[in-house]
Amino acid sequence: VVTVEKFDKESVTIKLADKAKKSIDLKITGTSNFSLFAPQVRSGKTVITQRMAEATDLIKGQSIAVLYAEVDKEYVLLNAVMKHVEKAVEKPVEEE
Repeated sequence: VVTVEKFDKESVTIKLADKAKKSIDLKITGTSNFSLFAPQVRSGKTVITQRMAEATDLIKGQSIAVLYAEVDKEYVLLNAVMKHVEKAVEKPVEEE
């Protein structure tokens, strides 16, 4: 499990959970997969649901699980799995 430092449509920078707090840039390709999971209560039992997601579903500081490969001295993101987190919505400031 790693932490998202920053991201855009072409890459995601993650911070490893080791003592050195090393960061790695992962290239996002057309075959990179993102999954979002969330608990739901069904028939009184909590179950985990999963759906496909996109890089835009990432949130800075979010913990995610990743699977990546090194290709030609570049790290390529294969899969990222993230827990559903409600994004904060800024409310407009009302003038008095």
